[in-house]
Amino acid sequence: MKVTSLYTNIPQEEGIETVCNAYYESFYEGEFLIPTLYLKRALELILQENSFQFTGKNYLQTHRTAMGTKMAVAFANIFMGKVESQILNQSAQKTLAWKRYIDDIFSIWNINKDEVAQFIEQTNSHHSTIKFTAEVSDTETKFLDTKVYKGERFAQQSRLDIKTHFKATETFQYTHFSSCHPPGVKNGFIKGEAFRLLQTNSSETVFITAISQFKTNLIERGYPETLVSTTLAEITFEERKPALQQKRKHLNKTRESCLLSHNIAHQCLTKSKYFCRIGI
Repeated sequence: MKVTSLYTNIPQEEGIETVCNAYYESFYEGEFLIPTLYLKRALELILQENSFQFTGKNYLQTHRTAMGTKMAVAFANIFMGKVESQILNQSAQKTLAWKRYIDDIFSIWNINKDEVAQFIEQTNSHHSTIKFTAEVSDTETKFLDTKVYKGERFAQQSRLDIKTHFKATETFQYTHFSSCHPPGVKNGFIKGEAFRLLQTNSSETVFITAISQFKTNLIERGYPETLVSTTLAEITFEERKPALQQKRKHLNKTRESCLLSHNIAHQCLTKSKYFCRIGI
């Protein structure tokens, strides 16, 4: 599922109230860094004093959230946290797994397709401005830059696989090798993208195919084959497990986002019938 135009559909007053309530009830457990009244006023200044110019005329945004403000992502995440909690608590249909990253949602169900459709319909009637689109499948679905699918391991181990997802409009127009970027930048790009392919492909066969296609794309953009082969040789599938276990930067305790787990619980998968990608 995906939320339709999330930022520009969050009512300002409702969003401000939601953030202030979350700050008061959850974030600091009574030990406030700033009074809630000041937080409310700061949010009002950011949201209600957002001016811009278009075709020579000046405008003041009076509704919704501007996408360019630094607080927009946290603001939207906190608001969606409240909305999704209400939807899930009120729904008679219960999902086996529900993971959200800002406005993109991945879920697994063990009910029939009509009941999934009924849940989506109820979800779209929950809020006056927050609406969802959804892709429902019993074999595969897209989530962020990955495609989650039932591969060879599913029949034997009840485990889902993932592979890198590229949009249909992707043309792989990487920065040409003849550009004036330092050599370290070019080498870093090759290694970084190869590392992403390693993380987002759980099948060794699919990973090798993806790396081969990446190599072809690089050579077409002027990268020397020797440089490409040498750099890509440093990234092997055997390194995938430690690559997924690398330490991340410290995350605070707020529920701003949910990340898809690469290994979804066995008991969920053995019962699953449908994947659902819900869009906002």
